[in-house]
Amino acid sequence: MQADLLVAQQPITEGTSSAVRTRAGACEIDIALTAAAVSGVRDLVRACLRLWGLTELDWRVTLAVSELLTNVFEHARKEHESSVPVKVVLTRSPDGVFLCVSDDRHGLPASLSWRCRPCCTGSG
Repeated sequence: MQADLLVAQQPITEGTSSAVRTRAGACEIDIALTAAAVSGVRDLVRACLRLWGLTELDWRVTLAVSELLTNVFEHARKEHESSVPVKVVLTRSPDGVFLCVSDDRHGLPASLSWRCRPCCTGSG
């Protein structure tokens, strides 16, 4: 019954392709993430928490998912793209929830540069 409630929700945002799969204690969202879709994913995560009786985690988990999705959209999307493929997995655990946000891009954004300090090389 719980899975039926989530699947019946409106699309995340008009014009955005997504797939939502739920089972007892888990929700997976595959989406072509746009800036407008962040709030829809956040609403789905909030709905999962409500169904699991974990409303006390609401603001922390929805804030985390918003921040992570915004980072993916800003840093994993190529300049000419309007969306980026993303997977969000929310799993209920004995201590709360496990949240995973992943994209299919490999490597770091070009805007990041990593410099190794002497303490990292074994010589410091």
